[in-house]
Amino acid sequence: ISAGAVVTLGAHDVKLNQVQMGQGDSALLTSGRDSVIRLWDTRMLSSVPGKNKRSLLMEFQSHKCRSYNISCTFFSDDKAVATGSEDSKIWMYDTKTGDVIQTLDGHGSVVHFLAAPRGQSYNNLQLASSSIDNNEVNIWSAGYNVNQSRKGGAGALGECGE
Repeated sequence: ISAGAVVTLGAHDVKLNQVQMGQGDSALLTSGRDSVIRLWDTRMLSSVPGKNKRSLLMEFQSHKCRSYNISCTFFSDDKAVATGSEDSKIWMYDTKTGDVIQTLDGHGSVVHFLAAPRGQSYNNLQLASSSIDNNEVNIWSAGYNVNQSRKGGAGALGECGE
């Protein structure tokens, strides 16, 4: 690692919640308190301030985040992004199209922490989530019908594109 930053990216106009690198070194995910997650191509970043708009690949904006520190994560070999939300849901987006793949209900308040295994396919995914209102962690796994998810407990992820 160099002695100083090689690029400083003005990723959002508001406070940042999280920064995450993809599996390779070409994808960067930023989430802010503007209800936007941004996907950046690090190969196109410039060391010249204000010249990084061209490195922005995608914005994801269906979730809600204005007041809380909410995490997001890559999953499915960086083909998808999951994020918590102030509407008590987990939102999942396709990184190529920006489309919402799925939403998950199961928390009673703001979903602020998420974790997913790296490098697994969507069909084998397990996702862990927690909210600010209790000490519970919900584990979500593929293999159940999404309509069978239970509030406050283990839930289900549907197939991509359902």
